[in-house]
Amino acid sequence: MKRRSLYIVILIWLISLGGMLSSCKPQEFVVPDAGLYSKVFMQSATENPKEIEFEMTDDWYDISVGAGFGGVDLPSSPVTVNFKVDLSLVGSFNEENGTNYPAAPNESYDFEQTTAVIPAGKTNSNTLALRVNPSKLTGIMAHLLPVVIESADESISINDELRVTYYLIRGTYSVNPYERLDRSNWAIVDFSTDENENSQGGRAPHAIDGDLNTIWATQWRDAKPRPPHFITIDLGQEEVVHGLFIRGRMAGDAPRDRGNPKELRVETSENGTDWIYSQEYSVPNDEENEIWFDYTQNVRYIKITVNETHMDFYQTHISEINAF
Repeated sequence: MKRRSLYIVILIWLISLGGMLSSCKPQEFVVPDAGLYSKVFMQSATENPKEIEFEMTDDWYDISVGAGFGGVDLPSSPVTVNFKVDLSLVGSFNEENGTNYPAAPNESYDFEQTTAVIPAGKTNSNTLALRVNPSKLTGIMAHLLPVVIESADESISINDELRVTYYLIRGTYSVNPYERLDRSNWAIVDFSTDENENSQGGRAPHAIDGDLNTIWATQWRDAKPRPPHFITIDLGQEEVVHGLFIRGRMAGDAPRDRGNPKELRVETSENGTDWIYSQEYSVPNDEENEIWFDYTQNVRYIKITVNETHMDFYQTHISEINAF
């Protein structure tokens, strides 16, 4: 009897404990004012600037633009986000980053639909198409195109650190579409030094004479000046120029191992006095190097300064210079 009474007591205790446990629910974690922590942002702004290259053709390419939603809770209703292109941000970007990117020209992009919507219960909006035509850029140099979240629904904050995406757009050529310029009116109007190397020439005008077997060679007999060495060309009239071809001196079927340009600077001018453009290049010791200006130019005078040659040779050799 005593044992049975003990069993009854234990059974009653277990039933009571089960009832107590069943009445306990998991405690819900509630964040006060959760909406204050909800913000919209541009996912692409985590990579600034966002570099994109397109083939330099007269075609329109799409860049996807959209918004994300971050916070404690998912949005309970659709969130409207408005975008815009803001070229006024280019200057501050360049100043902060020590760059000198030009703004993409107005005619090079199209952004008609600028409103996206993040659906209720979702974290991403639909994507918008920012259309870009690389052929309408000013050249192959990278152009900056800032896209910013202009506004969102009043109840939603914008993450200022991820509010702007700086698209860095560059056009490239897989094949050079431009013909070499006619050099019949070209003339050498200035140069640092030259040398008479008998059958191979050596005189400065040999750099534009059309003969691959002759060269411009800087002085080596009475003196051996080291770089920089320069040569200045008058095109005879103003020309549209995209870049240059520079052919080095050959040794049989291969480029000579020393003396061909390695580090050089190209300057352009309309009058031969005021040099409006200057760009540095580093080129391999190839038979011929193709170098592109950052942007297409109308020029008459071109000055090439060789600051360093291959094998750090004191003398500079150039067989031919042409432009396209």
